[in-house]
Amino acid sequence: MPLLSADAENAAIFEGLPADLRALFDYWRAKRAGRKMPSRSDLDPSEIKMHLPSMILVDVLYDVAGKADFVYRLLGTHEVDVRGENPVGKRVADAFFGPTLENVLGCYQSVVDRREPYLDDDYYLRDGDYFADEANIFLPLSNDGEHVNMILVYTAYRRVR
Repeated sequence: MPLLSADAENAAIFEGLPADLRALFDYWRAKRAGRKMPSRSDLDPSEIKMHLPSMILVDVLYDVAGKADFVYRLLGTHEVDVRGENPVGKRVADAFFGPTLENVLGCYQSVVDRREPYLDDDYYLRDGDYFADEANIFLPLSNDGEHVNMILVYTAYRRVR
């Protein structure tokens, strides 16, 4: 599970993975406009329309001690179909989709702590599912350019049945 560098060449990391992961990473990089990370308002859904069904927006909320919590804001239609539910408004800790809670929260926390994108290339398939989670890219967003207040997640799925 590699941490991606926003300012370095990452081509080797994406080798063998679906091209849409690299395309979204490059889109995110372009929207930074010289900043550490873009804001949500920098993203134009019409520019990434084909990726929307497999995208997730997660709000990052901080308590008074600065500890991050993660809440689903928006899920694409394919994400909802694969999960069998729409967890919008729920905490990720209460409605996660992945191998373990520790794995899922670790991906989000890594993005918050390092303020860098994260590629989770661990394969995940639930018993009976028709689609396997081949890889996920977690892209930080910030309203102030310093603190992550939202994370854009894109999942590349592969049909297995």
